[in-house]
Amino acid sequence: MHMFKQPQTSKKQRHLIHNLKGFLNKNGGKIKGTNRVASYATRALRKEVLVKSFNDLWKMGVRLPDFKSFKERHMTKLANQWESEGLAAKTITNRISVFRAFSEMIGKNGMVRESIHYIKNPESIKVTSIAESDKTWRSNQVDVTQKITDIYFKEPRVGMQLLLQSAFALRVKESALIKPHQADKGTFITVSYGAKGGRDRVVRIENDFQRAVLDAAKKMVSLNQSMVPQKYSYKQWRDHYYWIVRSHGISRKALGVTSHGLRHERLNEIYKNITGHLSPIQGGKTVNKDTDKFARNIVAEIAGHS
Repeated sequence: MHMFKQPQTSKKQRHLIHNLKGFLNKNGGKIKGTNRVASYATRALRKEVLVKSFNDLWKMGVRLPDFKSFKERHMTKLANQWESEGLAAKTITNRISVFRAFSEMIGKNGMVRESIHYIKNPESIKVTSIAESDKTWRSNQVDVTQKITDIYFKEPRVGMQLLLQSAFALRVKESALIKPHQADKGTFITVSYGAKGGRDRVVRIENDFQRAVLDAAKKMVSLNQSMVPQKYSYKQWRDHYYWIVRSHGISRKALGVTSHGLRHERLNEIYKNITGHLSPIQGGKTVNKDTDKFARNIVAEIAGHS
């Protein structure tokens, strides 16, 4: 019986990867410009991408003596390879972002630039900002007010999370980890705890609904507390949160929506407030190109996509 053998790696390659892993274990969680560290998931992703990429470079004949010898030309070589493999645009841009963070870790700030500089065909990294379907609750005939009210009476903190998502276009994790008293800056809130990729942002308080929701959230928790009850870990609360919303039919299978749809509700509302028209995904008329671009940029800022 023949057995498939694992490809052999040289002693120098193993030494390189061993040193890289050790370095990432100590430095892989750094977030530029802050004293905070990246989440476990982010650190794991960085490590996976970097280890695989350095192994791939070795297979391509690039025998770096040390991981700190990485240069911009190596970024180009890797990106060209990913492009030729037909990887999704988001995958390529995410991997390049990992190397951008890595270049800062090894003291080469600015060495890795935007993705467009490392590929041959710009379409390879063109990530569309246009949604393919309307994910809002209203478009799926879900009564937002009634549904949130029902959930609020069942589990007030879950209901409050949904209200925060609706008012400020927060992600589920952001609505759970936000500390309302700390976030409230009078005319805006700060979104930092739970922000994706460590990208903190501010969201303006523009209407009475937002102010009422924030004040109600503050009454529900103590000064330094998030929306996660103290007896729960975030993971435990997240599981409980999803159990509650799904028990009320908030799932793609039941009603065709998820709680994330509330975030889309608010973002579409912002687009309409700026342009005077529904967003394209909601069947809105074509608006002036500059106005459309301006509105999309504002929406991206509030959503934390910028």
